[in-house]
Amino acid sequence: MAHMDIVYPLMVMMNESGESIDACIAAIREGRRLPNAPYVSSGTGHLEELDGTADGGRRTMIGDIIRSTNAKYINGGPVMQQADTRFTFRFPDGSTLVARIGDLGKREVSQFCTAIADRIETLCGKVHPKQLSAIYFALSQSGTGMNTKEGFRSRGIESDEHMALTFTLARDAATGSVTITCTEPQGFPFHFHWITTVTLSGTVTSTPMVIEAPQAQ
Repeated sequence: MAHMDIVYPLMVMMNESGESIDACIAAIREGRRLPNAPYVSSGTGHLEELDGTADGGRRTMIGDIIRSTNAKYINGGPVMQQADTRFTFRFPDGSTLVARIGDLGKREVSQFCTAIADRIETLCGKVHPKQLSAIYFALSQSGTGMNTKEGFRSRGIESDEHMALTFTLARDAATGSVTITCTEPQGFPFHFHWITTVTLSGTVTSTPMVIEAPQAQ
């Protein structure tokens, strides 16, 4: 990794993890992301969106899932087919919904966004607005960009905070907590994942992103 390529991810990782410069450099070169220090959030909504409802989180998520981007090779072209550059949502009943890119004024784009947001609300329940709000934010740029923005430079790939992802949602029947497993989109050359858990109170914890082996060709 060239010297300038490491500056931005190094700055971000040091700010968010609180670890030493040597530990952060080693993690970046090995394709790892160190966990955030306790109580450090990489992204938040506007204060007026934290009003005890999930409306702000819903608007934020919808505004982000309609503008997914492709990654590109540092020395080449796009990583994925354009058709795969979408946010994909997998639900506990086995169903899958895929967001559309475009203007919310377009009927198809709006319909798919509404369907995705409504399914998440059904999974969580309206009676837990703090949890639902936190889930929406976790599925937005605020919750994913810390990992996807320049997260794959050690593998020769450029990406930004809007990179397409696959989200697999599950709910623990005993505790009510919802887990979001974030993984690579279809066609991405590497497996990666991290898991975000949101409790009924809206408390959010996430595991570090792990980049695995290249996908079989």
